[in-house]
Amino acid sequence: MGKFITAGVGISNVANAKEAATQAAEKALAQSGKDSLSIVFVYSAYKYDPTKVMQGISDIVDEEVPILGCTTAGEISQYGATDDSIVVASINSPFVRFGVGIGEHVSQDPRQAAKAALKTAAHNLCEDRSIASLAVMQRAPTELMKFSQYIILMHSTVGQEEEIIQGLKNEVGLFTPIIGGTAADGLTMEGSYQFANGIVKKDSLALAIM
Repeated sequence: MGKFITAGVGISNVANAKEAATQAAEKALAQSGKDSLSIVFVYSAYKYDPTKVMQGISDIVDEEVPILGCTTAGEISQYGATDDSIVVASINSPFVRFGVGIGEHVSQDPRQAAKAALKTAAHNLCEDRSIASLAVMQRAPTELMKFSQYIILMHSTVGQEEEIIQGLKNEVGLFTPIIGGTAADGLTMEGSYQFANGIVKKDSLALAIM
């Protein structure tokens, strides 16, 4: 019997951002496999050019695979605690699917950013899973989340976390589990970056629905 789910984690701290991202992704996928990738998580030290990081990931990961992540002020993995590396984690399973979305302008309207990110993520998840009941029930994906078990994984810019969480709860109700953290900028005070499906943004919320 084959495995239902596998995971891998890779790390690199070479100077070139694209090369480091590629190396970390290759290590992760060597452990998890890549035939049925569910999602790839990317955590990058702020010193790396985030656009180059995403390019490095895209060289290894197929376009349709969801990607979620952010810049950091330190990275934690089984390789230890580092503050100058790129860490990539991959989940591989034909039975676990994710939808990823991003909402912008968190500082202006965090609840609207949460709503936008959630709407895109829910659409991507339902599109991937081809949920026939959506057509039958004629409900929005976020409305269906109030009646089904999902988990929200989020990475946001700093400063509006409480409002973001309230915005998510307004959309999916009180009982959907929410977990995540705040992106960081390596203590430079220049503003962190969020990653969603190859997109790189500041002042944003990136999240995944599982």
